[in-house]
Amino acid sequence: VQEHLGGVLEGFALIAASSYLMLLCGYLLMTYIVGSLMYFQRSLVVAAMVKAANDRTEFFATVYSFSAVVICGLQLLATGRLLRFLGITLSLSAMPLVCMLGILGVGVQPSTTTVAMAEILRKVVGYSMVRPAREVLYTVVTREEKYKAKLSIDSVVQRLGDTVAAAVFEVLDVQMHLGLSGVAVAGAALCLVWIVWAVRLGRRHALLSSRSVVLLWQ
Repeated sequence: VQEHLGGVLEGFALIAASSYLMLLCGYLLMTYIVGSLMYFQRSLVVAAMVKAANDRTEFFATVYSFSAVVICGLQLLATGRLLRFLGITLSLSAMPLVCMLGILGVGVQPSTTTVAMAEILRKVVGYSMVRPAREVLYTVVTREEKYKAKLSIDSVVQRLGDTVAAAVFEVLDVQMHLGLSGVAVAGAALCLVWIVWAVRLGRRHALLSSRSVVLLWQ
């Protein structure tokens, strides 16, 4: 336990010392916050539309199975081409854009069809484009930064994002009684911030990549 804690603390020290890793950490934090907020939103809608627990389980199983088939096909046939065509910045920006459309769509037209479309699109874009792009982001940092920073992010940042999303949902839905519309507005606003963050991160990655190429040629 102490060894794991020491590694996490070392990872945060590396993140704090690198503006690039701070951008990367912020991007992933927004990923977890918005993802959890969408989970709460779709759970509300499906619970209201599908009363039986077994039917809800079957609904989500169908959505996830269909998503998995599409993701598998894209990863085998198109992921590399998409990354080369769009570049890292646009690939990173695709996720917050898709999430914003999904959150607003469910907020405006709360139905199982809208939830299914939003969730399938989010998963397909996330696993076939954004996750590979995120791995590329680590190619411009040192080996130590990559593994220790990832340890800290996986151990703490994801849980922090889930906690923040739960707190936002609690305030908007439970305390302020704003319901799906309030969650949609808050989620869309977070996605706009996330898009700006994605652009900054992508541009910083491009700058560091160009510097690495220059160093290789010297």
